[in-house]
Amino acid sequence: MPSTYYLICCTLAALFLWSGWLLLFGPDFIAEEFRKWRYPDWLRVAVGVTEWSIAGMLIVQFAPRFALLAAAAIMVAVILTFVRDRQFKRLDMPLMVIALTGIAYPLSPPLGAVGI
Repeated sequence: MPSTYYLICCTLAALFLWSGWLLLFGPDFIAEEFRKWRYPDWLRVAVGVTEWSIAGMLIVQFAPRFALLAAAAIMVAVILTFVRDRQFKRLDMPLMVIALTGIAYPLSPPLGAVGI
């Protein structure tokens, strides 16, 4: 496995671990944003758990292509939410994550393997 590819996966995993922690246990303003966007509270929890799952899959390389596609899908949803709410200054991180997934996807093994 190329080291650049695994470095990208570890970077994405760190971002998703941090983001998932914020969604699950972070400050109250995050839950308030979900209410402002009219999203149910369970969605915040589901996205947080999904982000932790993506991080784990990227670290151990279990179904990495699925994890990268799931990461990109979540970021597309984030981008659509920010655009709908006219929060254009917040688009930098989700766009960067999509770019990293676009770089990592063609480098990823088709099936992946459990372990490093």
